[in-house]
Amino acid sequence: MGNIPEATKPDLVSNLCNLINSVSEGKLEIPLEKADIPLNEQGINSVMLLSFLVAIEDNYMMEWSPDVPQPVFTSIETIAEYLKNEQYQKI
Repeated sequence: MGNIPEATKPDLVSNLCNLINSVSEGKLEIPLEKADIPLNEQGINSVMLLSFLVAIEDNYMMEWSPDVPQPVFTSIETIAEYLKNEQYQKI
């Protein structure tokens, strides 16, 4: 299980790449070098995105606020940036 406040951004990016690769069940693999490419350009569909967001919640023991701006979910980099710098609801 990850700990967001103690993680560096590169560690978060690496962990998020591993999570999305896991939830895609072998249909997709996003290497670290492509973490800044928009998820929709990498073949992520809505079901995979939802599974990925739930996996983040489970892994980091947090809950997404309904107020998170949509651009946060553009890429793994933008998600990592948000998790590192913003407040989120711990569960």
